[in-house]
Amino acid sequence: MDKIAIGKLIKERLKSLKKSQSDVCIGICDISTYSRIERGLVDTKDDTLIHLFERLGLPTEVLSISIDEHDEAIRQVIRQASQACVHGKRDQALALLESISNEYEGLTSANKQRYDTVDTMIAYEDGTITNKDRLTNMEKAMRLTNPSYSVDNLPTLMTDVEALILRYIANSYAVAEDYNIAISIYYRLKSVEDNKVDKYTASKKLVHICYNLSKCLGEVGRYDECIDVAKEGTLCCEYTDNICMIPSCMYNCIWALVRRDMLGDKEEAKRLIDELSGLYTSKTWNLGGIKAGINDILNTYYIHSSPSSPSSTG
Repeated sequence: MDKIAIGKLIKERLKSLKKSQSDVCIGICDISTYSRIERGLVDTKDDTLIHLFERLGLPTEVLSISIDEHDEAIRQVIRQASQACVHGKRDQALALLESISNEYEGLTSANKQRYDTVDTMIAYEDGTITNKDRLTNMEKAMRLTNPSYSVDNLPTLMTDVEALILRYIANSYAVAEDYNIAISIYYRLKSVEDNKVDKYTASKKLVHICYNLSKCLGEVGRYDECIDVAKEGTLCCEYTDNICMIPSCMYNCIWALVRRDMLGDKEEAKRLIDELSGLYTSKTWNLGGIKAGINDILNTYYIHSSPSSPSSTG
């Protein structure tokens, strides 16, 4: 796309989202630069446009811009470190970050944000920092591009990295059992993905958001919302072929149905339990925790054993 077409696209997208120029450009560029980009007057050479497109929920694949090679190389190293961490290869992840650590002070704010996020992920998984430390570090990383961030002032538009950071922040509050704060953050993340143009990619992220959100909603007794969100998570699983998360989303729905106990709830829960039991023989899933939770529900609500506390499904 040429500069004029890009400018027109982001201007129309911002208008459709009913957001301000400051919402999209904060931490990326100043408003005057953004205004010139809208008018097709700026030949952007770095990843500014990528960040703007991500914040607007636009697919970056349509861009054909020249990105600084060194900056892109740094991004690739951090991305590789992140993937290594996700797959449990933390020594490899640490080595990758260490290879660029001497360049940290010269990194762009966005790359510092990426670096700090992965560094915190590794440290938390290693057990070298606490959940409280993780929360502090992630909120600090968020403020690199959203200086006014707080749980009472969540960004309305986010890049993919900012959304990832906010998800870790929400997870930290959930672990600390500050469920209401976690819920407000998960709902904001959900609204961001709901507004994405690429519905398939958004749905892949919504799977985990809906799972965690429904879990927190259940913990505070907001069963109607828990059921609706868990069902949405299941639909997103089916749409994106994420079969591994289907049992977890279904379990959250079942858990809330038997506790809400309105007319027909236990019948629906039992139907879902029977459907879920068909997955028990599959080798695709590790259903140990969910099996225990289902057995607890059957014993408590269908065989009339003594009630027990909700089981964790991870």
